[in-house]
Amino acid sequence: MRAIRPMYKIPQIGFKFTRYVQVKSAFSGFGIYRYSSIIDKSARYDSKHIKEIEHIYFNSHFNKLIVDTRFNPLYKLSKKGKKEFNKDFSFSIYILLIIIIIISLLTYGVHK
Repeated sequence: MRAIRPMYKIPQIGFKFTRYVQVKSAFSGFGIYRYSSIIDKSARYDSKHIKEIEHIYFNSHFNKLIVDTRFNPLYKLSKKGKKEFNKDFSFSIYILLIIIIIISLLTYGVHK
């Protein structure tokens, strides 16, 4: 949860007081961005040329980031009792993201 900025939003998200919470940056391994927004803002992960955390730098390009407190990735318990990401669900997410990217490319074209 320390990857959320501003930090005073953490209880709002953690306790799910509201469904959508606007943040300046958040990271927990999953984010959906409009392809057109990434292109329009020239947002990039650039760990070599920045001095802050990559996701905070990347998210600083956008003016409206929302955390959906109802979104919970599916996890399963490993043989050792630890939570691990459900690989079958992960594969479905990758397919969904590929479809979103293809639709965005067809809709907005490729910017050079």
